Amino acid sequence: MVWSDETHFKHWSIENASWMGHWNGQKYDWINTENIQWGVDNVTKLMNMWGRHPAVYALEPANEPWWNSDIPTLKDFYRSVRKEI
Repeated sequence: MVWSDETHFKHWSIENASWMGHWNGQKYDWINTENIQWGVDNVTKLMNMWGRHPAVYALEPANEPWWNSDIPTLKDFYRSVRKEI
């Protein structure tokens, strides 16, 4: 996100799924497996702490995945966190 003034920002022109790795404009140069594991670990911690609380109805581990996400990596991520949820 880039702020153009105190009340306006733009993010669509610079969006990417850098949490997954480095996007070179056409494909991922590499997948950041450490960052993905960090996400899985945090879902595990959240579920261990709050998963049985009556106020917790759902958890969205990746908010609106980017259309250029590496699909096999995204599916593996979702499968990993699904086990924890």
